[in-house]
Amino acid sequence: MYVHPIYTHYVYTMYTLYNKETKTTSPNITKYERAKILGVRTEQLNNNAVANVDVPKHITNVRKIAELEFYQKKIPFMIRRRLPDGTYEHWRLSDFKNL
Repeated sequence: MYVHPIYTHYVYTMYTLYNKETKTTSPNITKYERAKILGVRTEQLNNNAVANVDVPKHITNVRKIAELEFYQKKIPFMIRRRLPDGTYEHWRLSDFKNL
């Protein structure tokens, strides 16, 4: 799989310049963001992605595995929120308070 170097640089700078103290929006995740995160992560797990948590033997449903990762804040996603002035604000899943 080829990844363009400009995209790689963008992701690298987004993660390195991340500062959770300069946020303007609420640190609460919305139901729409939660649904999107769980849906995308469930699809990744369906396509043989490795789970980021220890999965008990009795859990075989990938949706339940995605929920385990979500509530343990182990999903490596960034939430991108659009602000009224047209700029964006990035949040790590681990910085939300209402999981």
